[in-house]
Amino acid sequence: MRLLLTAFIIFLSASSCASVEIDCNNPMNILQTRICAENSFESENRKLEALVNRININLISFSGKDYADSFISLQRQWVRFVDAQCTHQRGIYGKGSLAGISYITCKEKLYTLRENSLKLLYEVVLIDK
Repeated sequence: MRLLLTAFIIFLSASSCASVEIDCNNPMNILQTRICAENSFESENRKLEALVNRININLISFSGKDYADSFISLQRQWVRFVDAQCTHQRGIYGKGSLAGISYITCKEKLYTLRENSLKLLYEVVLIDK
């Protein structure tokens, strides 16, 4: 219940702040920090998703659908790992106000690492034809 109430308050605060410009290089409070962290993560998520889709499409033509499906399965397992890792990381802060920011920041960092790793590992299938 407390989590639901907190999420609702954050949603209302974010909605009322939507017209206010936030300087993510210098957030003024925890709410702004969280909004910036969420926006940054969403950007990384979109980039990783686009890369995974591109690799998957290219794997189909390189190695067949079964191989591409196994890549998607591995990616899903990786997403579960990230959730577990970042949930553990969030535990450092207990129920404090930085716990949520820690979780989002952890995911952003791991998604960035994953994007870079996939670019290296699947370099051959990413070459434009």
